Amino acid sequence: MLISVLLIALTYLMPLFGAIVFNSPNWTTWDDGSFSSIASALGGTFLSTWIMLASFASNAGMYIAELFCDSFQIMGMAQNELAPTFLGARNKRFNTPHNAVFASLIVILVLIEFDFNDIVNMTNALSAFYQILIFAAFIKLRYTHADLKRPYKVPGSIPMLLLGLLIPTALLMYIAVDVFFTLAPAMIVLGVTLAGFLYARLKKFTRSQFEDLSLDG
Repeated sequence: MLISVLLIALTYLMPLFGAIVFNSPNWTTWDDGSFSSIASALGGTFLSTWIMLASFASNAGMYIAELFCDSFQIMGMAQNELAPTFLGARNKRFNTPHNAVFASLIVILVLIEFDFNDIVNMTNALSAFYQILIFAAFIKLRYTHADLKRPYKVPGSIPMLLLGLLIPTALLMYIAVDVFFTLAPAMIVLGVTLAGFLYARLKKFTRSQFEDLSLDG
């Protein structure tokens, strides 16, 4: 594992160090996509073309890997009734969650029209809400299931834990607020959040469902 991490780091660092040593164009002018310009200055059109093809293949690979990871996660949620059941369907030939893949693709096609900073703000806001829910669940479980057997336990009383979570929660709220300064991203974040609450309300999740889910895991 450690060797893999080091090798991945080297794949980023070695081209960067080489470009810094060559320094044409000057590093102060570098921007997104500058590696192709550096390759053109260093090895002409041939090297520049290879860099662009390698970048395309790399981005396509990361996109496909992320798409299928998300799709299988959605499929798992559907199988446990945490998402609409039609998202749990698998392709008969390839055994892939094709409905979840198409659902992910629709989300991507909607977001592709947005500025990158808006996408980052939306992702940060939803991630912040998710983390705050985890904090709330942590406090609730400490209060309602204090004697539950667990491999480890976070020390401290509930008031001390609340105090310890105060700063992280405030920071998460600060991060989430940025998205509400732009109308469209704010509406999407609110819509996704509201849809989640409405779905949970319509499904009328019970405590026994989540207990069965934890036992299955």
